[in-house]
Amino acid sequence: MLEATKNFIIRIQNSEERVRRRWLVIATSSTMALVIGLWLIYINFITKPLEATTLQQATLPTQPGLAQIFGIGFKIVADQITKSASQTINYLEHTIGAPKIINIDNAKNFTAEDLPKIPSTRLP
Repeated sequence: MLEATKNFIIRIQNSEERVRRRWLVIATSSTMALVIGLWLIYINFITKPLEATTLQQATLPTQPGLAQIFGIGFKIVADQITKSASQTINYLEHTIGAPKIINIDNAKNFTAEDLPKIPSTRLP
């Protein structure tokens, strides 16, 4: 398999310019699609689904228009952003407001008296 891949790459390198460009576009497009697909899977994995109450509050009319759909979507996103911003502010207030404690143990501090003396040397 490795040998076949090497031969394929060598064959592309020795081919005409238009063939190399075509393979460049194919390889770039497929790599980009793979990265975007993995990114979407990751986003779906780390995000929580919307709560059912939020979806029930945003009911669509029988024939929604484009503006209504975007308006309801914006409302749902704004509610989620408001909720996470509130949680972040509460966390920061708790973290910043917590008392700061610093312990200094004098017995373990560095002292220069324990070091051996280094003789001084005159520079030319």
